[in-house]
Amino acid sequence: MADQETAAVREVFTAKRNLMVKRLTDMGIRLAAEPTSTFYAWGSPADLSFGPHMDNMIRIGKTKKGRKLLNQFKAVAG
Repeated sequence: MADQETAAVREVFTAKRNLMVKRLTDMGIRLAAEPTSTFYAWGSPADLSFGPHMDNMIRIGKTKKGRKLLNQFKAVAG
């Protein structure tokens, strides 16, 4: 009975791990190594392109008014 439960848990977590790896790599996150036995994955967003919207948010965040606005948003968001 315990062996069947262990096998069932492994099967479920293997599917979840594989989905996580697929989604991360589909998004462009490069994994240091594909996990083989655990659910942990060490990835790098270094190759991601955030585009002009993120560039604008970074610029806004560097201004005094922008920091105030972002802090207000954080307070409201939780």
